[in-house]
Amino acid sequence: MSLYLFPKTIVAILDKQRRKFFWQGGGTKKKYHLVAWKTICLSKTRGGLGIKDITKMNISLLCKWWWKLETENLLKIREVYLRGRVIQTADGKRILFWKDAWLQNKPICVLHPVLFDWRVPFDRWLPPSMFEEWIDIINTTFSFNFKQQPDEISWKWGGKKIFTTKSVYDHLNQQPKVRSEHIWKAKIPYKGNPSCVFCDQIESVDHLFFQCPVARCIWGMVGSCLQASNVPGNYSQYKQWIEKWLPDGKVVHHFGFAAISWALWKCRNKAVFDNKVIRHPAEILIHACVFLKYWTCLHKEERQVEVLEGVKTLLACTH
Repeated sequence: MSLYLFPKTIVAILDKQRRKFFWQGGGTKKKYHLVAWKTICLSKTRGGLGIKDITKMNISLLCKWWWKLETENLLKIREVYLRGRVIQTADGKRILFWKDAWLQNKPICVLHPVLFDWRVPFDRWLPPSMFEEWIDIINTTFSFNFKQQPDEISWKWGGKKIFTTKSVYDHLNQQPKVRSEHIWKAKIPYKGNPSCVFCDQIESVDHLFFQCPVARCIWGMVGSCLQASNVPGNYSQYKQWIEKWLPDGKVVHHFGFAAISWALWKCRNKAVFDNKVIRHPAEILIHACVFLKYWTCLHKEERQVEVLEGVKTLLACTH
């Protein structure tokens, strides 16, 4: 409602549904509308019920943008918009007389900059040379071949002559190309320490979440709950591993992995950036259980009990 002016037909359809719901509720039996809808939409102080009038609310919200334009200096970007706008003059009702290139290939303010500075109201006499310029503009305007149809507005920065945010961004971002491939592809050492924060091995995705001694300890505790005889070494192995040892819990296969991975990642970042090192891997599994319990509401009620029982079992393995 705050972006578009609703057509009367749309308002009528919406009001019809609102009136029907107001008088009939959820029932199917038709009931009489005892009070005019316009009266119901009046404020309580004026004798109505305070239900919002869609058209008036729509206009009120749109007026908010005009307020922002005037009070938050959004009018400064108007010149950028005008540079990308193209107008095909027909009846001339939508043109900006001075700033649109409608009379010639350039706007009148560019062709006659001095006269533009003296523009309406002309509260003083124009010098003879400027007066002749003004008369030429008037004569050219009156000789222009206007048509009995609306002006057409298009966008010159877009491929389909339609405005897009991307076209404006690309236009504002036009700069000489910088040859920087040698920087991005340079064979240089890591800026930071590439080693795992929990051990001395080189950190990778598989190492952090599966192969690091801390991760293996966590998966070992999970495996003890499932009575598993091994632990996964990467995500592909995890999918086979969890399907084998927890065949009836497919709903929580990804759910549990996400919680453990997220807990590992957060503890890893705390160790890297805050120097907060864990005392035992069980702390990470406890964090994962907290996430699981917090995320339980995402499941249906019948599944929530199962998830909470699984959390209890995992917590028992951390002691």
